[in-house]
Amino acid sequence: MENIENIKDDQKATTATAEVPEKSKRKSYHPIEVRPMPRPKIKAFRASGLDPAINPEAETNPAIVIKTIDYIIDEIYGDLAEIENLEFYQLRDLATDTYIRANRGPESIKN
Repeated sequence: MENIENIKDDQKATTATAEVPEKSKRKSYHPIEVRPMPRPKIKAFRASGLDPAINPEAETNPAIVIKTIDYIIDEIYGDLAEIENLEFYQLRDLATDTYIRANRGPESIKN
């Protein structure tokens, strides 16, 4: 019985002291820096009906979500050649962070 308890104690000690690898702090689309959406771009975005603040369906309708991502990427990052090499989830993350930055400020985004 003592041997089993010792093994359990050893496992606890090992588990407690095991180092957990630190998660990467880099975004999936890094090294592209999140850009601001200047007022004219925000106004055009809202006029398009894609802004979830104006059109609540823009958050829940998958077709509108895809159009929103494409709109933000094309309008804000369209000049970057590397955009063409990114996967959809990376573009989604970049567009989402761009929208958050536009509404909450640059300190809300951690590149």
